[in-house]
Amino acid sequence: MNNWKEYFLETTIDLGYSYFIGEQVKNFKVKQKQITANITSNENYHAIIDLVDHFYLEKMVCSCPCLSNDHCPHLVAVLFEYNKYLQKKDANNSAYLVSYAEDSQIRPFLKMILKENDHLAKRFQQYIYSDASFDINKYQAYYEKQSASSLKKEPADKKRGLKKKKQILSVKQMEYLNYSKQKIQHTIQENWHSPTIRTQYVNYLLKNRIYKEAEKVLQESLLLDRQSPDLVQLHRYSLKKLYYKLGKKEEYINQVFKLLIENDALDMNLVHQLKKTCSKDEWISLRNRLFQELHNHQDIGLLYSQEKCYDLLLNRVLETSGIKEANRYFNILKKQTPEALLQKYEYELRKIAHTMTTRNHYHKLVRYIEEMATLPNSMISVQLLIKELKEKYPRKKAMIQELKLLEKKCNYLLCQRYLRVILSFLPKTEKNALNFNNKKKFSKKLPLRVWDKKGLPRLF
Repeated sequence: MNNWKEYFLETTIDLGYSYFIGEQVKNFKVKQKQITANITSNENYHAIIDLVDHFYLEKMVCSCPCLSNDHCPHLVAVLFEYNKYLQKKDANNSAYLVSYAEDSQIRPFLKMILKENDHLAKRFQQYIYSDASFDINKYQAYYEKQSASSLKKEPADKKRGLKKKKQILSVKQMEYLNYSKQKIQHTIQENWHSPTIRTQYVNYLLKNRIYKEAEKVLQESLLLDRQSPDLVQLHRYSLKKLYYKLGKKEEYINQVFKLLIENDALDMNLVHQLKKTCSKDEWISLRNRLFQELHNHQDIGLLYSQEKCYDLLLNRVLETSGIKEANRYFNILKKQTPEALLQKYEYELRKIAHTMTTRNHYHKLVRYIEEMATLPNSMISVQLLIKELKEKYPRKKAMIQELKLLEKKCNYLLCQRYLRVILSFLPKTEKNALNFNNKKKFSKKLPLRVWDKKGLPRLF
């Protein structure tokens, strides 16, 4: 089940994930080899996914208007929900249990088991010593790489470096060997430059409920490690967790806010946590600050769509060059601002058609035009765009072939729409006379071609 994302566009996965974390997947059921669920976005949609042996996808269907599965975020949301279901189902798996167990649960259990089994106790002692050695070597190398001054050290300083390695190694295991608090602090101060040591010390303080000192160390680590964004992020997550535990609401909100504006990717889980912590008025104020800080962020559209700020989302899409953003939020803007979205698609598709040179590119162009055709009152614009591209690029034979196939499909779809309009005005008796339910007879009685020789739509 790990490779199902290969079947979807990246933008579709992003939108589907936002539905999943927004808990918009309802009535989720797994029966034998089939998944069913309802997804509430702007409307309610029903999804059915057939499986082979619970792990391989066989068939996927959704009631939404998306023309193909790779554009359907509702199927993505259901598959994320299925992954969550599998994790719960596999909770008896030992690796899964260990990964989700708390420190406070593991340590007492280890003490009990090791007291009962001397052989296991020796193996565990060997394991933590060798593991600590590996861990320290790794972090020491990382520190030396990050520190500009370490590059200037002479070979004569290597002995001092080896001495430090031994000291760091002993710090890793002090709490297991019942070292005094003074000895632990003394060794830590000697190696205060090491992010690993400070992290170990924070864990030691948290374990012993010395929360004030842990907060102080984490705040200092933010300054000492400011040249490494990854380390700063880890320290902020630790502070966030600590403030939540201590019930310090303002400090907690501050750390979550900084995590949101400092990260490369917009974590919607953090947004939900922040929103849950605040009152309605507090959230509106914080949300507006986030809008300002993340105005140029690549994922700001996710926040706009989550907060239903469709005017801001549309402006974002229109200001962004290319069709990627318009495609990413297509299903949302289709309901809210279809006219503006249609104009954006027409403009961008004319531009990208000029640069396309391969059959794969033309397939992509056709998919975009098919998507454009699902917009209200778009069929005439679609047909005129196809006609324009055929006339403008007569030498692109592969493009012409793909566009001709698409044109036939669009003709059929438009014919269906016209027939529905006509039938809506007919009395019930005349509808029955046309044998509408019998598709073979019905297709013979009414013409399917709705375009004249000039390529313009016929009016009935």
